[in-house]
Amino acid sequence: MKIHPLFPVSAALLLTVSGLMSAASPADAASVTCSTSSCLQTALANAAPGDTITLAAGAQLNGNFVAAANGTAAAPITLQSASVSNKATLDGGGTGSGYTLHVTGDHWVIKNLKVKNAKKGIVLDHANYTLIDGAEVFQIGEEGVHYRDGSSNNTIQNSYIHDVGLVNAGFGEGVYVGSDQGKWSTFNKSTNDNRIVGNTIGPGVTAEHIDIKEGSERTLVENNIFNGTGISGANYADSFIDVKGNGDVIRGNTGYRNGNSKIVDAFQVHERVTGWGKNASFVDNVLHLDNSAAYVVNADAGATATASGNTRTPSGNMYKGNVTASASGASKAALTASSVTASTHDGNVPGNTIDGSLATRWSAQGDGQWIAYQLSAAQTVDYVKLAWHQGSSRTSSFDIQLSMNGSTWTTVYSGTSSGGTTGLETVDFPDALAGHIRIVGHGNSVNTWNSITEAEIWVK
Repeated sequence: MKIHPLFPVSAALLLTVSGLMSAASPADAASVTCSTSSCLQTALANAAPGDTITLAAGAQLNGNFVAAANGTAAAPITLQSASVSNKATLDGGGTGSGYTLHVTGDHWVIKNLKVKNAKKGIVLDHANYTLIDGAEVFQIGEEGVHYRDGSSNNTIQNSYIHDVGLVNAGFGEGVYVGSDQGKWSTFNKSTNDNRIVGNTIGPGVTAEHIDIKEGSERTLVENNIFNGTGISGANYADSFIDVKGNGDVIRGNTGYRNGNSKIVDAFQVHERVTGWGKNASFVDNVLHLDNSAAYVVNADAGATATASGNTRTPSGNMYKGNVTASASGASKAALTASSVTASTHDGNVPGNTIDGSLATRWSAQGDGQWIAYQLSAAQTVDYVKLAWHQGSSRTSSFDIQLSMNGSTWTTVYSGTSSGGTTGLETVDFPDALAGHIRIVGHGNSVNTWNSITEAEIWVK
């Protein structure tokens, strides 16, 4: 069994209270809306657990902003834009210096903001359990997002990072996890258990899209899209991801080299410091590498990695160095239109969910409507990938059920889609033998319709 958390955040993130009050109890939390920089600076300085700071739609706030207060697991502090489609912008004032947003407190939720125009975009220092969701980070002199100084258990998801490294291309990483060994006397190296999920990184990211430094552990990189246009080769920036931590997991990502000759491998693993660069895992990644020469995973002397289920186009080099390759990873089950049935439809037929297009869909109205997939033979189902119609603006509730005979069903998953993407999302559950898979819909956050654009069944 693999664990594929869709978006591993607590229900506390649904709290909508916040503001300027300084009391620590969620019951005393307040809310404030800002359209000026001075208002935001004051709100950040006075933030308390449970507070929500909302920035007016389309507002541009100039300055270098610091989020230093601590929220709690039950009452995080939220900084958000009032509009998803017309996001407020934090402007750091110039790409040569400073951080646009510097988070030094725990338990923050940062949602739907544009962050631009500083040396670094968003920096977390000794900040834990913070969620960055729906951000756009761009026009940055060096790194877009940096988890530093022991910042652990943080998540960035559904975000778009592009056009960074404008001043110093060799330091223009999209997301930078941890610190180089030369900085360990200044910053706590143990930047652990961070998650980078469902983001689009590039074009215009001049260094690696993700750089995981020695001293950090268990970074999860999942379901991201990498656009390699702009990777510069400066300071050895010649891959989508550079792994130097321990126990890092890179899975379900899609990378596009886009003819960029500076990209010599999709992923690299290095032992920068003795004992680090160990046990990286690369699973079910899809790489479009333009030529046969680039390796999917290249692990140098001293580093160790495992790999399974990865694919590349065109065919060519897969693994180099200390990579243990296995065929035990999941593969996508082959399905035809005749193997897909549904309880009903509105003219958007069930076969649309396996036609490879996000522009078509199956739709049925009402709680309990279902779509089912029959495998060619009973197989071990590892996980399912689902894409939802209007999935970036609403959440859909559903169950996943398995059956051997198509009549007796066992529910293996109940939950909701993320509401943050129209692309495929991985839904994991304990591996089980099945010949039939059924998705039972319970409507969405706007109405009672169930609409799936694409579905993939992954089996072992």
